[in-house]
Amino acid sequence: MVFAAGCFCTWPLKAAIKDYQIRRMILFKTECKIVGITKSENKNGSLNFHTKCENVSFYPDGVSVFCKDPDLETSCKIITKKKSFESLDLLKRSVNDKHEDSE
Repeated sequence: MVFAAGCFCTWPLKAAIKDYQIRRMILFKTECKIVGITKSENKNGSLNFHTKCENVSFYPDGVSVFCKDPDLETSCKIITKKKSFESLDLLKRSVNDKHEDSE
C-alpha cells in the first residue's frame, strides 16, 4: 500500500523502462547517433528496443537492446555486435602505403 497525496492507494506501482534510458545506454556504449527508436514487448513481458543510427559505419542495421525485466534498467543488454569491415581497412592501408612510396 502506498500513501500518496492524502489517500491510500493500493494499485501496484511499476517503474517501466523508458526510451531515454535506452538512448543513454546506447550513447555511452556505442558509436550510434540515434535517429529513431522502437519498442516491442514479448509474450513473457521482456522488452526489445531497436534504434536506427545516423552514422551507419559500425551499426548499418541499427542497434538492438533486450531487457529481460521490463521494470529494471540494469537487465538491459545491447545484443547487436559492432561491425568491422576488415577488407576496407586493408584497402585503406594499401592505398596509404602506395601513397607513401610515391613520395
